[in-house]
Amino acid sequence: MIKLVMFQTELFEIYGNELKKGAESLKNDDVAFYSAMTEELISLSNDIKKYIQLKTDARDPNKLMKGYVAANYYFIVNSENNSVVGLCNIRLSLDAPNLKNYGGHIGYLIFKQYRGHGYASTACLLSIEECKKLNINPIMISCFENNLASKKIIEKNGFIFSHTYPYKDEYVSGNMLIYYLNY
Repeated sequence: MIKLVMFQTELFEIYGNELKKGAESLKNDDVAFYSAMTEELISLSNDIKKYIQLKTDARDPNKLMKGYVAANYYFIVNSENNSVVGLCNIRLSLDAPNLKNYGGHIGYLIFKQYRGHGYASTACLLSIEECKKLNINPIMISCFENNLASKKIIEKNGFIFSHTYPYKDEYVSGNMLIYYLNY
């Protein structure tokens, strides 16, 4: 069974090592799974406590870095063995440059060793439920065109394709598929 556990610095002792192992599994990962969440986690993999604090602070608009929006970050936890299988976030708004174009409200990341077990699909569904509690409607989500696994998960969870957005930055380029869910 999968559950979402909101980031809190107190959880470092419980999930810190799991998160570090997950970060290691993402190094040299396929570009289809690239995300800002991946990049940031890898860059702070030697200081997981700092990463958890940074993401805990992301809920507080007064502690945000310029250009960021408030977001809730979650550990995706397999409750059968208490292992962290990935991370997800829910942006509380899209009021930042380009987020309305390609970012979306929901982001999820499954660590390499846990892919192919349905965890992302369940995490996406649980994230939709969290968005409903937060009165986010419509919910926007996106993925790269070549990320067929994410595309399948997004569509399975009821999102409707809206349009394609050409994306390019210093790390990756490609077409982003933009989806919305109204409830």
